[in-house]
Amino acid sequence: MSVTSGGTALKPFSSGGSWSSLAGSAGLSRLVGVGPLQPLTDLRVRVQGAAPDAPLLVVVGLAEASLPFKGGVLVPAPDVLVAGLSTDAIGGLDLQAGWPAGVPVGTTLLLQAWLTDARGPDGLSATTAVRGTVLE
Repeated sequence: MSVTSGGTALKPFSSGGSWSSLAGSAGLSRLVGVGPLQPLTDLRVRVQGAAPDAPLLVVVGLAEASLPFKGGVLVPAPDVLVAGLSTDAIGGLDLQAGWPAGVPVGTTLLLQAWLTDARGPDGLSATTAVRGTVLE
């Protein structure tokens, strides 16, 4: 995925040196986000290195929570949960959505995926989190 010009791309997020990934059967997975966070442009999110064919949900927040959760760290405040998703046969998932007009400059968006994974603590694993801020 390449970063589009203008605005800002979603950047890998870390807190206290932790990438906030919770290992599962495929090891540590990550979430990658790309998009300028400008009106009427595309936001793309990709899960990489997760368990194959695993049900997951994406946690979307407007603020950082960094709460202990099921043996890992839930980075975004759980403002929106996007459920009913799953990884493909190689442990990936690609999502794309349009960024709406009217989102105020300075708005921060954090995302992290949580997966059902029998080998993860408490039957779950998690990707790294990403954060983006609307600049224009």
